[in-house]
Amino acid sequence: MPEYVFTQENLPTRDEFSRLLEEGRKNANPLEDLLMLERKLLLFEQKYNLSSADHFAQYQRGERGDSHDAIRWTGYYRVYLNLKKAINETLDLVSSNEPIAVSA
Repeated sequence: MPEYVFTQENLPTRDEFSRLLEEGRKNANPLEDLLMLERKLLLFEQKYNLSSADHFAQYQRGERGDSHDAIRWTGYYRVYLNLKKAINETLDLVSSNEPIAVSA
């Protein structure tokens, strides 16, 4: 999962942004992305001595504030949960005996 940082000084054009998105899609590796997210989450967990699940629950109840770290941690955790769910659903589909529709 490539990360790009844009500022007023380096904003891409619409075409450049589209190219970056397409590049990201072509080079996507969901398992690598999941591992990278786990490493990022672990850093927050160690820094704050709190699990990501507990942080997320507290954040949703308004108990974690809106610091830069709290927002980033929450964002990474949401992406992690969605990606983990997608990988699990794909693995369940592949391991079932159901025929898989493939688009050309």
